[in-house]
Amino acid sequence: MIYYFCPFCWEELKDNLIICPNCNSDLRKFSSMPFEEKLIYALKHPVREIRKTAIFIIGLKKMRSAIKELEKILIYEEDSIMIIEILNSLKNIGTEEAMEIIERFKFHSSSLISSYINKFLVHKPINDNN
Repeated sequence: MIYYFCPFCWEELKDNLIICPNCNSDLRKFSSMPFEEKLIYALKHPVREIRKTAIFIIGLKKMRSAIKELEKILIYEEDSIMIIEILNSLKNIGTEEAMEIIERFKFHSSSLISSYINKFLVHKPINDNN
């Protein structure tokens, strides 16, 4: 079965609608949006794999415009793999703002995440006793 979602509010839709019955957005506007803007909207997609792909592409494109949205996701995201994907994208973006967000996660409650950051993202061990 194929599912359709409003790209603005992500409610499930029936095929061939022009206006979303949930948020009243004109669905035709989405096709004319710049690709980067669509990627930012995709960060809220209900399908995990699509969100993960959008995060990955944002990192590849070094989209500074997505930093705030990525940071917002990190506030509530519990999936370690998604968090690591976001942190990788932030590293690829590489701005001072992006790197500050990564630094804040160095001591994450998940040892998987904090270890990954310290080994691969900031290249500083957690306990630097040398």
